Amino acid sequence: MNVDINTSGTKQIGLNIISHAENIKNNINSLNNCLGKLSLLWLGDRAKAYLNNMTGINMKELNELQEIINSYGEFLRDVPNAYQALDEAFVNKSIE
Repeated sequence: MNVDINTSGTKQIGLNIISHAENIKNNINSLNNCLGKLSLLWLGDRAKAYLNNMTGINMKELNELQEIINSYGEFLRDVPNAYQALDEAFVNKSIE
């Protein structure tokens, strides 16, 4: 069995996606810090509602999205190794 895959390209794309996911994580943390500072300056019911929405719901969803993007990058980074292991396991076998 011989599976053709651009191992170096696939791995590099995965590493690039992981890097972008890390940038997204840093941006989410910066946004969260800004919201914390905003909560010290903006008071009142509307401020409380906005900040609760942003920190409660939206931050959770942004973090989940970042984790999904990172997982996709990890998959692409690691999948060439899985294909190589399959090739090595089936090098002398045929599918009938």
